[in-house]
Amino acid sequence: MELKMAKCIDIIQFALMWSLLGRVQSQVLQLQSSLNEERHQRQSQVMQLQSSLNEELRVRQSQVLQLQSSLNEERRQRQSLSVDLQTEIRQRETLSRQLQDESRQRGALSVQIQEETRQREALSGQIQEESRQREALLEKLRIETRERESLSMQVQEIKALLLTKEENNPRNNTQTCAYKTGDPCCSYHVMEDAWRNINNGVNNGPSAPDQVPHCDSRNTLNFTGSNWFRVQGAAGQTLVHNKCPPQRHCGTNSPLWINGTLPALNQIVSSDLCVNTGTTCCWDAVKRTIRVKKCIGDYYVYELTPNLCSCCGFCTTN
Repeated sequence: MELKMAKCIDIIQFALMWSLLGRVQSQVLQLQSSLNEERHQRQSQVMQLQSSLNEELRVRQSQVLQLQSSLNEERRQRQSLSVDLQTEIRQRETLSRQLQDESRQRGALSVQIQEETRQREALSGQIQEESRQREALLEKLRIETRERESLSMQVQEIKALLLTKEENNPRNNTQTCAYKTGDPCCSYHVMEDAWRNINNGVNNGPSAPDQVPHCDSRNTLNFTGSNWFRVQGAAGQTLVHNKCPPQRHCGTNSPLWINGTLPALNQIVSSDLCVNTGTTCCWDAVKRTIRVKKCIGDYYVYELTPNLCSCCGFCTTN
């Protein structure tokens, strides 16, 4: 009985073990299947990861190549820049040497200019000294000239006085003009009309017919034999010199007058004969050049021209 019980127990244990073994095998197969599935998934993940790693590696390699290329380009640019910098440094050194040379030259030139300035100042001092000496000499010459002119004028006055005395002597006067053939001081016409004097005006109204303007173009002077004239008598002593007489004076509409330097004794000079038209004191259209001479006896003679304008007259004064 016990033996049967033991066999039963063994059978039961075997059945249990077999059943347990089947379940264990089933579990092992399930576990193995899940492990295979997991292995397959892991392999797939590994392949995906490897693919992504390979892609990232290619990207990183491409980036490395690009970076290396950019680094090489930057290296070439820096090398080129370094060469340019070295060239610029050499140029600046050359320019610095040139500037130093130029500075030395300017210093030498400045010294030369200072030396020339000192020489010029010395020369300027010499010139100023010479100028002062020349001014002193010129002043001395001017004083001597004035003294000589004064002495000459005194001599001429003495000569004129002596000649006037001889001229006023009838016997000597005849003898003086006797050997002066053609001298205007000995051969002239006399201008002695009282109406010619600058103090006389003119009234052109109908109530004073005797005061109509005189005109040398109508009342023609005597130009026969000589054109030289002397002012005498009621007319005065000379023609008006270097003073513009007013219009409608001197007994005429447009007075004629002399503009120019007066001559010394026995000297003949040229002067302008002018006419005052009222708008201008010396009308260019009729202005003439005449000759004037100062004669012994302190009087002037004038070489005149007839018919200067429509109604004008020679103006005289005392």
